[in-house]
Amino acid sequence: MSCPFLKEATVRFCQSAPFAKALPRASIAAGDDRCTRPDHATCPYAVAQVPVAPAGAACPSLAERRVQYCAAVSLPRFIPNASVLPSRCSTDAYRHCAVYLEWVGQRPGVSARPSPRRAEEAVETVDGITVPLDLAYAPNHLWLERGADGTGTIGVDGFLLRVIGHADRVTFVPSRPGVRPFVVLSVGGVELPLAFPLLVERTGINYSLRSGPGRLSDDPYGSGWLFEGYLRDDVVAAGDPTRPLVSGRDAVTWMQREVDRLSGRMHDELSRSEDHGLRAAADGGTFAGGLARTLRREDALRLFAEFFPVAPTF
Repeated sequence: MSCPFLKEATVRFCQSAPFAKALPRASIAAGDDRCTRPDHATCPYAVAQVPVAPAGAACPSLAERRVQYCAAVSLPRFIPNASVLPSRCSTDAYRHCAVYLEWVGQRPGVSARPSPRRAEEAVETVDGITVPLDLAYAPNHLWLERGADGTGTIGVDGFLLRVIGHADRVTFVPSRPGVRPFVVLSVGGVELPLAFPLLVERTGINYSLRSGPGRLSDDPYGSGWLFEGYLRDDVVAAGDPTRPLVSGRDAVTWMQREVDRLSGRMHDELSRSEDHGLRAAADGGTFAGGLARTLRREDALRLFAEFFPVAPTF
């Protein structure tokens, strides 16, 4: 499925002008279209190209091209159809585009809520953690949204963000084709490496997170995505590629177990550790947001290794 704002048009431009401006053919008023009338011969660019043009013919410098463009931006960029590579605009991944989300009413950076395309019944909350039921979740709390066209978008879930509060820095690790997508989140001076457990042919990276890591926590299931790509053919051929992951009601049950497991773990730690200012459970129940930032480095590393293993195996 393509983005509803992805449009096609035929544009006209002058091949002789030093700075050619492409204009959609449908937007050119008939009275202003000198390029297709005999009086194009008075244009200095046309005279320079062909000093004597056939009477009544269109300007030899006039060219047309089919293009694609985004109708949601104020100054669209026309991309020739022949030059268009597979992109998020022409796949289901467009649903995580910041421009698309803004147009449908979701403002990145305002609130962490699921994309408005999801009906209310398709979202659950577990102790304040949003769990979209249409996503598949890996054991290290990365989510996968798989489109009908085979594309996939990967991000981090609300549980992970509750633990870290926010990422100070997002670093994408270069990798060769066929290697699991890999990212490192910097949290209070501690590095949290994460790799998606299934092999994915990566086609896109959300580089905007490098300059604005706050989007990761502000909009984790929308514009805070990490990677885009296609599941490897050998993974798909093995059967249901998302089988090792959990989704739907199973994801809600799993998320509750994870909340209870971490809360219980922190209560045990508090009961047998010395008082060093640790504030892990704000109300004596569920662990508080930003827990990882209150821990000593070695404790944070142990927590990350237990709940967010780099690349969990199945």
